Amino acid sequence: MKLLVVDSDRDLVEMLTSWLKTLGYEVHRAYTGEQAKARWIEQCPDLIILDTVLGDVDTLALCREMRTKHDALVLITTEGKDVRDEVRCLESGADDYLRKPFFSFAATSKDSCY
Repeated sequence: MKLLVVDSDRDLVEMLTSWLKTLGYEVHRAYTGEQAKARWIEQCPDLIILDTVLGDVDTLALCREMRTKHDALVLITTEGKDVRDEVRCLESGADDYLRKPFFSFAATSKDSCY
């Protein structure tokens, strides 16, 4: 499965890329809206993880535009805490929405607890 991770936070992109690659995914990165658009067209990813805050474009407009051309799944990430933010993302073509900060708990055994 081919993924595209888009966020202006380079450290977050690198962390997610490293983690997703260890799980066997082919991961491409973008740090700006223009890079995201180019990678989306070049790579035709199966899933895009797209942050709402990219300084050079309206991310939701980018999502709407690209959804008319490609049918990849889109997961929007944002620091927004208002349910209206979630609605705007979903109305713009996102398949799902995830609030930051997010993290993963990976238990080493089913008896482990965090």
